[in-house]
Amino acid sequence: MGRSPKAQLRLVRPKLLEPRMGFFILNYIRTKSIKKFRLGKVFRGFYDTIYKLSLFNRQMEEERFEIDLANQIDNRWTKDSILAIRNKDFKFSLKIKTEDKKILKKKFIVEPKDKADKKHNKKVVLIIYSFLIHKLIKLNKENIRKILVCRDCGPSFLVSKYLSKICKYYNEEPVTDYLSFKFKKDKKKSKAHRLANDVLRGRKKEDYCLNEQDINELEDIIRKNL
Repeated sequence: MGRSPKAQLRLVRPKLLEPRMGFFILNYIRTKSIKKFRLGKVFRGFYDTIYKLSLFNRQMEEERFEIDLANQIDNRWTKDSILAIRNKDFKFSLKIKTEDKKILKKKFIVEPKDKADKKHNKKVVLIIYSFLIHKLIKLNKENIRKILVCRDCGPSFLVSKYLSKICKYYNEEPVTDYLSFKFKKDKKKSKAHRLANDVLRGRKKEDYCLNEQDINELEDIIRKNL
């Protein structure tokens, strides 16, 4: 006797599924008792792996520090800029005062008349930003191991380049030798950004303010890298 279309489909279906879905799917179709044991074991292992990965990611986030800037350095030269670092258990902020920014602008920023002038000015801003990051790391070297830096100034490879030059200026090992140093890929506001804004608006006091010696050293670094 010929088989009905439904019976034919039941016979063909496992053969179609086998190369695509794997052996345990065939077990699911053929034997319900084996299905409960084998699939249960597979999915328990899968969810255990996902759970362990989520715990690991949470631990990494708690250990990782974010660095963010409030008020771009060249956005307003007449206003303080605050760089902050923060994770779950630690926070620290650093300020460069308006007066010092005005001095740096007067000495190193030129009136942009062409692309070369714009490139020069951008270079100065990148060096200042890199100096602030270096100072922030140096003041908290014992507390941090992993850093995620917001892309407030870029490109990021030039920030890394000037950070290395600043370390060389101080005869120090590059920060990338003892830190996991990465740049954020998204523009999502971080807790460090909120801390920096609180300091900028006077709701909190900065932990460190660049002093005269810092500014003199920064000026020397700018001159040597222009």
